[in-house]
Amino acid sequence: MSDLVFPQLTRRQATLTLLAMLGPTQLCRSDDSNKPEAAAAPLHQIMLRDASGTERCVAGRILLTAADGGLLVEDRAGRLWSVTPEQLLSDDTPGDFFSPLSVEELGRGWMDELQAVGGFGTLTTTVSDHYVVVSDTGQPLVDWTVAMLERLHDAFRAFWSQQGFETHDPEFPLPVVILRSREQFAKLAGHDRTPASSQGQGYFLVTANRTTLVDLTAGEAASTAGTLGEVRRLVGRNSASVTTVVHEATHQIAFNCGMHRRYADNPIWLTEGIAMYFETPDLNSRRGWRTIGRVNRNRLNQFREFATKRRQPDSLQTLLDSNARFAQAETAIDAYSEAWALTHFLIKTKPREFNAYLLKIAAKPLLQWDQPEQRLSDFKDAFGDLPETDRAMQQYLRRLG
Repeated sequence: MSDLVFPQLTRRQATLTLLAMLGPTQLCRSDDSNKPEAAAAPLHQIMLRDASGTERCVAGRILLTAADGGLLVEDRAGRLWSVTPEQLLSDDTPGDFFSPLSVEELGRGWMDELQAVGGFGTLTTTVSDHYVVVSDTGQPLVDWTVAMLERLHDAFRAFWSQQGFETHDPEFPLPVVILRSREQFAKLAGHDRTPASSQGQGYFLVTANRTTLVDLTAGEAASTAGTLGEVRRLVGRNSASVTTVVHEATHQIAFNCGMHRRYADNPIWLTEGIAMYFETPDLNSRRGWRTIGRVNRNRLNQFREFATKRRQPDSLQTLLDSNARFAQAETAIDAYSEAWALTHFLIKTKPREFNAYLLKIAAKPLLQWDQPEQRLSDFKDAFGDLPETDRAMQQYLRRLG
């Protein structure tokens, strides 16, 4: 099960959640005159008073202004902020254009935030073409993870280009935190107000645009892997955990390359289905990613067991018209397996229609949630009659062997 943290909240709930993500180093600054303009958006310096009564300053661009004067703001680290009219103290524009933080600034910011949370070991920052990794674990594990993430990023974009769906390079450096122990991992998940995420190997936090992972080479104690060879050997014994890392990293890429839009109405079946489509890891390659779209036997077997024993005639409709089945413990595993099955079927058999559907969902407005009827209408417009789609999907899955 995924740990993509992307709640559908009321505006006030979203405000409290987003404000809770503010780190102590989010400063008003406009000292990046040498950086290119980001979509020519003006830089805003927003003073606000958070739920605890503390005054904060957020430097960013305004994504949405509500009718009541509330704001949805994206700061220079890529974080999202929802600010109610009651919390907004001032909104100034110094005359500069918005630009993302540099990799060095982003790394320092996350190191400062982790140090403020406390309880972590000596932190280091590693930078690659698309990632900024802050970690307190061994450098060999960091190097292995960075190389895997870069391969996945490039393979993701190449795959969709071949499919006819064009993505773009991430605007922001992609932050990743790797922690050496489960205790520390759980502590950060608690700080992120998503304690349930500590039960897995990683999670992608949409509000912060950050992926958090636990050291895959560590057992009950901290890892002793001192070389890349040892890391590969230990990771090879833990392929299920690697699958989780790939799944969460795919979420981060998809939300930063133009496929999904943070805080718009992305159906969970779609976001999870795409992450599961990519989650079969390729641990044998140093370059490329040859296992994209490979049949996921665990998901397929789970769906077949579900279809035989529990699946109802309206199962596809209930998967599409809301996210409810993913939120309930007794139905979540079946919902994930059905989301994988549907996504795999559509990408393999209806790629053009799937691309058109992706574009429609990516254009959804911010902070507006569709009614069930609209979700079903969007799907039917792209793929046709629901019962016929269901029959074709089941026939396709039976042929997978």
